[in-house]
Amino acid sequence: MDFIWTLVATFVGAALALGADRLGKWSDAKRTERAAIDNLLIDLAAKRAFASDTLDEPWSEGSPERILASVNHVRSQIREARMQLRPGSKYLDPVRRMTRACATFMSQSEQRAGIPSKEDLRELAAAMSHEARRIRKIGGAGIIQDAPGAFSLARPLERGPRDE
Repeated sequence: MDFIWTLVATFVGAALALGADRLGKWSDAKRTERAAIDNLLIDLAAKRAFASDTLDEPWSEGSPERILASVNHVRSQIREARMQLRPGSKYLDPVRRMTRACATFMSQSEQRAGIPSKEDLRELAAAMSHEARRIRKIGGAGIIQDAPGAFSLARPLERGPRDE
């Protein structure tokens, strides 16, 4: 009879250890996913391409190239974040839509010989803001609240007189 109790105790102990290991891995994956989403939103908030002054003011020389490079960088940041998501993650749809918005912007710019339009950039910024809001709604109170472009400058830029 002692043999059976030893066997049962061993089996129960192994099952509990396996369950604890799986729970720990699930918890780690969830933390990794949350960190990836937070980092993505922080990076988007710091992007000048999405800042309102970029959308409202005249572009300086080299701005279109910098904007294209910035959007290309955003695409790789979104990809990195997406790779940290768990299968079936609730964040997957908004992240995929961000990818599609960037791809659409890049394709539209290519149609104009690699020169983005302000209207296309406004649409991209609106799409990124919409998906960031969706992510914040999914994630709740602990998710970074800054909108894309909102944290790109410590203060508004001082502009010289405009050439009219």
